Amino acid sequence: MTTSHTVRLSPSVSVDASVAWFSGEKDPLEANMRTLSPKDRSCILISLALVFVFNAAEPEYFLQNSSFSWDEARNKCQVCFKELVTLTSSNTHTIAQNLTSDYWVGLRKYLDLDPDSDSISYSNGSHNRSWSRWANGDPLAFQNWYPGWPVLKSPLPKIDCCSCSCTCPAATTPGPTSFTGYTEFTTPNMTNFSLFEDMTENVTDITGFTNFTDQNVTDYTTTPRAQLLPIEAECVRSPMLLPEVPQTDENYIEDSCVAMLSFGAWVEKNCADHLPYICYEDRFFGKANVTGVTVASASLSWERGPGDIDHYRVEVNQQPLQNFTNGLSLELSNLTAGTGYSVQVFAVKCERDLNPQNVTFYTKPGKVSNLRVVQNTNISLVIKFELPEGNVTQFRVEAVNDSNHNLFEMVKSVSGKTEEVKIEPLLEGTKITISVTALVNGTVEGDKVTIVNYTAPGPISNLHLTTKANSLNATWSPPPGNFSSFTIKLNLEGKTEQTIKDRREPNQYFDKLKTAANYTVIVYSVSGHLYGPPVECSKFTLPLPPTNAKVDSSTKTQLSFKWTAPENIQTAKYSVKLESKFWNHNLSFEVDNITNYTFRNLISGTRYNFEVRTVTEDQISDAENISHCTEPDKREISLSMLCSSSEPLHCANDNIKESVFQQLKRRFADLFKDQVFWELKKQESENA
Repeated sequence: MTTSHTVRLSPSVSVDASVAWFSGEKDPLEANMRTLSPKDRSCILISLALVFVFNAAEPEYFLQNSSFSWDEARNKCQVCFKELVTLTSSNTHTIAQNLTSDYWVGLRKYLDLDPDSDSISYSNGSHNRSWSRWANGDPLAFQNWYPGWPVLKSPLPKIDCCSCSCTCPAATTPGPTSFTGYTEFTTPNMTNFSLFEDMTENVTDITGFTNFTDQNVTDYTTTPRAQLLPIEAECVRSPMLLPEVPQTDENYIEDSCVAMLSFGAWVEKNCADHLPYICYEDRFFGKANVTGVTVASASLSWERGPGDIDHYRVEVNQQPLQNFTNGLSLELSNLTAGTGYSVQVFAVKCERDLNPQNVTFYTKPGKVSNLRVVQNTNISLVIKFELPEGNVTQFRVEAVNDSNHNLFEMVKSVSGKTEEVKIEPLLEGTKITISVTALVNGTVEGDKVTIVNYTAPGPISNLHLTTKANSLNATWSPPPGNFSSFTIKLNLEGKTEQTIKDRREPNQYFDKLKTAANYTVIVYSVSGHLYGPPVECSKFTLPLPPTNAKVDSSTKTQLSFKWTAPENIQTAKYSVKLESKFWNHNLSFEVDNITNYTFRNLISGTRYNFEVRTVTEDQISDAENISHCTEPDKREISLSMLCSSSEPLHCANDNIKESVFQQLKRRFADLFKDQVFWELKKQESENA
């Protein structure tokens, strides 16, 4: 197993405009650009633009301490990472800080980018020009060579293509003026040299240059000079010696690879040398996703990792699952309802976890249970329910009518295992659909639990009672809203005497009632099993008079009366009165539920008129009357009358005496009548 050290950099899109190069040489990229056609230059510019775009990825760098050849190192990077590192002005400093020795990087003099090729190509195509591209295909936009590197192959001398020279003796007379010129050949990997055209020695053909197409030719001319014409010209062929070829630098490597020194500079090394190496890989930014979330499960899926992934490892709330998977999905089960979960999916590549794909979610909370209505009124409903197992932070209560019009909605935080909510105001006598939904995290909803119930109908109005001695009639106005029937109760002294159910009409007649009784009528409007608020009214039946009033006893100063109570009376109250017209005396009392009364402190010998009536709170019966006299306390008063007449013996006439006596009797009768006791008797003799 190899060991690695990871250096993570923030994404960068900057490119260093200053390119370090070895002393005395032009930038080969610039030189190559001059030799390219406009079409090829366009391709290069497009490539540079792509460098800017794709540099937005966040690379990660891995220092591999095991030593391998460049090809082996590259292969290992391609298997476990992406490629050997591509160096830029942005990452060189950070990477160099972590180096302890020389490391292979992803630059080779001649690199075959054809993934189907097993060998390095040395063709002169633009893609295989030396030091032109990194191993990942990026153009060489940055260089940081150690001084003296790269080592270039020594150039061959430039010679004329002719194989002989001609020498003529000089003329003694002036001849025509001529010019001497030379041509400068420049190649990317050669120093400049000149070939003079006025050489007169024979030369031998040489075919050691194969890259003339990449040369730039510049013609130079010299100042004209005088030439001596030969007297007799004769050309003599002679062999031309080859120029001395310089020896190749001992550090020159035909197919070299680049190693980065511990302080960041580059040098060439033999690609077969074994060195540690630096791999890189763009930080993997995948995204996990969950679907089909229930109270206890969820379907997890994720994106495929880059390259050859060994397997995927899943952690739930930082706890790793035991089983690895090679697929891109996993069913999560045995979860807790209403619970937040943080899931990380790690693509494992060469025993290395890539950047995790993250997703957070909440399982659905469970359903509330035992939802019920515990109280109905005409304008409200009170519900109770138990919260589900697992986690619940809030619950939503909604109420709608038959038209699905929202009547009530409330979101409330939980306060206990059992919750109670009063839903108001609601319409009277209305069918109400109530739903309760458990919530978690404010937005994650469980399944709704729904019940149907009714508000009670409204109260009746205008209840009116009409009574007679033995009957009662009740009338009222129906309530607004919906109702199905009425229930009427008739109470007497707190006890229900009659109950009438399913009454459709707004009235009810009761008969065979007790007289002078205080009856209470209670009326309910009914809708289904619900009763509206009760409305009640009380009234006495008309009282019947007592009967059989009589004197129970009498004395000189008191009278006792008794009577018989009316028939079918519950509890009676009586009004008793005693009156003496002669003395202008009036006595009045009320008695409860007794049928006798005694009047005291009366005047003897006086006739008293007695009456008794049955009374209620607002009504009174006819009177039962009787009169009686107290016992007299008798006293005699003598009355003498003197008769005188002009007629002799007129007063002695018996008829005259009787007439006067009757007149006197009538006088007393007019005065006392029968209101007091009195008697008038004629005295027969003076001694009687």
